[in-house]
Amino acid sequence: QKDINKPIVIAESGYSTFCEDDTQENVIGSQAKLSLASQLSGIIIFEWCDEWGKIGYPERQDAHIEEHWGIVDGYRRSKPGYDAAKNVFSSFKD
Repeated sequence: QKDINKPIVIAESGYSTFCEDDTQENVIGSQAKLSLASQLSGIIIFEWCDEWGKIGYPERQDAHIEEHWGIVDGYRRSKPGYDAAKNVFSSFKD
């Protein structure tokens, strides 16, 4: 492994639950663990909330991958990715 001499931040890391709910937990959990175990400066999980502007308007909600990237849904209920991130980052000690 080569040493990295510059800070690296992974941006827009995540997984859409449009694909499969349980996979979001696995992907985000492993991405978060990797960010803590490596020489990365950080990771930004994309995105916090599903397409919240469309909540309450079923006719505006699409069955599309882009609308389901959140680690919480539009009503702020946690999804599998939230719990994975919480578990990894709450165990981090500096």
